[in-house]
Amino acid sequence: MKTEHKVIALSLLLGLSVWVIDALIDHLFFYKEPFLRLLITDIPRHGLYTRSIVIIYLFAIGLVTSRVFARHGRIEQALRDGEEKFRTLSEQSLLGIYIIKDDRVVYANDKVAEILGCSIDDILKWDEAKLVEAVHPEDREFVREQMTRTRTDEEHGVHQFDCRIIDSRGEVRWLSHYSKCIGFEGRTAVETVVMDITGQRLIQEAIARGKKEWERTFDSVSDPIALMDTNSNITRLNMAMADKLGLRPQEAIGLTYFKAIHSMEEPPAYCPHARLLTDGQEHRQEMHIERLDGDFIVTASPLHSAEGQLLGSVYIAHDITERKRVEEALRNSEEFNRDLVTLAPVGIAYLDAEGRVAFINPALSKMMEVPEDEIASIIGSQPDEISHLKAAGLGEYLGNLLHGEPIHFEEVEFISSSGAGKVWNIYAEPRLDPGGGVTGAVVMCVDTTDYKELQAHLRQVQKLEAMGTLAEGIAHDFNNLLLAILGNVELALRSLEPDSRAVDNLDAIQRSADRAAQLTSQLLTFGHSRMDKPRPVILDSSIDEVLTILRRTIDPRIELTVEKEPDLWVVMTDTGQMQQVLINLLVNARDALKDAGCITLRTENITVDKEHCLIQKEAQPGDYVRLTVADTGEGIPVDIMPRIFEPFFTTKEPGKGTGLGLATVYGIVKAHNGWIEVKSAPNQETTFQLYLPRVDVEAVPEVQPVEEEELPGGSETILMVDDETEVLNIGSSILKEFGYKVVTAKDGLQALDVYKDRKEAVDLVILDLSMPRMSGRETLQGLLEMNPDLKVIISSGFARSAPVNDLLQIGASGFIQKPYRIRKLLQTVRGVLDGKEV
Repeated sequence: MKTEHKVIALSLLLGLSVWVIDALIDHLFFYKEPFLRLLITDIPRHGLYTRSIVIIYLFAIGLVTSRVFARHGRIEQALRDGEEKFRTLSEQSLLGIYIIKDDRVVYANDKVAEILGCSIDDILKWDEAKLVEAVHPEDREFVREQMTRTRTDEEHGVHQFDCRIIDSRGEVRWLSHYSKCIGFEGRTAVETVVMDITGQRLIQEAIARGKKEWERTFDSVSDPIALMDTNSNITRLNMAMADKLGLRPQEAIGLTYFKAIHSMEEPPAYCPHARLLTDGQEHRQEMHIERLDGDFIVTASPLHSAEGQLLGSVYIAHDITERKRVEEALRNSEEFNRDLVTLAPVGIAYLDAEGRVAFINPALSKMMEVPEDEIASIIGSQPDEISHLKAAGLGEYLGNLLHGEPIHFEEVEFISSSGAGKVWNIYAEPRLDPGGGVTGAVVMCVDTTDYKELQAHLRQVQKLEAMGTLAEGIAHDFNNLLLAILGNVELALRSLEPDSRAVDNLDAIQRSADRAAQLTSQLLTFGHSRMDKPRPVILDSSIDEVLTILRRTIDPRIELTVEKEPDLWVVMTDTGQMQQVLINLLVNARDALKDAGCITLRTENITVDKEHCLIQKEAQPGDYVRLTVADTGEGIPVDIMPRIFEPFFTTKEPGKGTGLGLATVYGIVKAHNGWIEVKSAPNQETTFQLYLPRVDVEAVPEVQPVEEEELPGGSETILMVDDETEVLNIGSSILKEFGYKVVTAKDGLQALDVYKDRKEAVDLVILDLSMPRMSGRETLQGLLEMNPDLKVIISSGFARSAPVNDLLQIGASGFIQKPYRIRKLLQTVRGVLDGKEV
């Protein structure tokens, strides 16, 4: 029986019991009637009513009480059922749930343990501080604030916040927290539901990155772009459009596009956006937009929502202003295409579908040296039928060309109508119709003859430069040896009596050494390519002096003709070197004639133009004095021509030539910033033409040499620095013989040490320019740092040049070139010590 039924029965029983007791009381105390009659029949009406009311009242109380008890039982059962359901839901929940009471974790479900990577038993041992330790360090303070707010702000219900945690595996996870104060076991506690939102956050971050990337892309597009809604209002601009409009992107939002972009009160005619709003399709229109300052192809593409609803359009304006300008220029020139081919500097030919020549441009006919009246004979022929065009397999490759394959030929040989050999590069591309069929071909020919000649010339120049460098090195070392030979010979001659038998032998050695010194000088001239003592002169004076010397050595049967320009221009030259050039060229011409013939020597003023520079690769436009030496000898063979300026190369018999004559000429002319042109062939006249640049200054007469004076000496102390022992020995011997005290050093480092120790005693330093370990320049700088007033003479096997001049600028007092003679050495030393210009 249910509880409420029991309570009803009890209430009825209680009511009947009260009735019986009431009747019993009446029987005993008031009416003295039999008990049963009082209970049933003879009770006064008002007594009956009273008893009935009491019974009903008790019955009602019983009924209400039964209901209360029944409801209480159901509540208890519901609580028991709810607790069971809560535990079931909590344990099976996909959300983490934990409860903190009195700063301790008193409950946590399996999901919390799974998220944190710990067991429930471990978590139930945690306090709030331990729980916060699982939070990412950057979020801990924020989480503490949120927990405090949840505990102290009970009226506002659930508090939500997101934070990062670091689980037991060290992985960072994002959790969303929902915390609320609850009653738990008679106390206030904080219940928190957590949800792992790591995946959502990653998606959100990806979306955010995608949004930023889209925005960057949108703003980096060079075409102006606007987004517009269905009311034709601008909702967004990219930077290109904003720049064109002269606005910030935010300033244009909300404006109608036709007012902002087109400066109109209504959409312009054929507006793509307006047409899109009527049919929802993409539209494109070429328009001139004054506000954007140009011509554009405007495209309006529909912009839909995820549900497919039309939101507006993407308005893109592609700038075609330049293209329109070009198209207009082409339209303004009906002959553009024809002029392009006709005026092209490369040869162009059109072939038809059968490979026959259909057209050649003027450049190609010029390259072929075909007169205009003969061009018709080429039209209609196959390229490989042109007799002068030689290329192995040309016909086969032309067949490939007409099947759609481009071809390229390098260095095709061609013999022009005049018989001149040419070298061409040929490029050909098929001409295709819209369907891809071959309708013919375009052949372009480039004449590379000059380029090939330039390559050969460049190789020759590089070869000569390399030889010059080698010659320089050889001559530098050889000069040191000659210095020792000449110095010792001079000292020996000074110590002998004039009638000594050894004098003749020593004179012979001296003459041979002088000759070797001249050869060395020629080597240095070829390799160093610098003028020694340049001054403005007129070449005619040098020619007269040379002819005076050579006329006695030229066979009388050889006719020597001299043709001089009346008002010859001035050139900057070294007189001695130029005389050497004339001597070498005239001697070569004399040897080429053998017994008889004619030599012509000519000077003339000439202006070189650009056309001449195209033919002669070393030439430069400008005014020049041209010196010509021509002979009517046997000529120079073709295979010999590339080598004529090489040092030590000669076709003369052994003992009759050193091979340095033309090499010296080449070096001297190059030093004068000029060039040489040679014209010759076997059994034909040979002509050497030297071009020397004109200078706009007056000629300076040559200074006449003074009579030799007595050799000067002295008593000063001289520090001599050279890496060659022979040079140190002979130099010391010469200086000591004439009264000087000499200290020596074998390199720059030793020289600095010696001078540091004997600084007060040393009056002069003779310093070699090229030494190991420390260069002459570094040594000079080190000496001048110790004594800025120190007198230093630079010594070198090279003539005075830019490096020597630099040292003279920074503090050197003089220069002497090896191999020097005793007189030159003593005069230079004395002049520097006495403060004279040397």
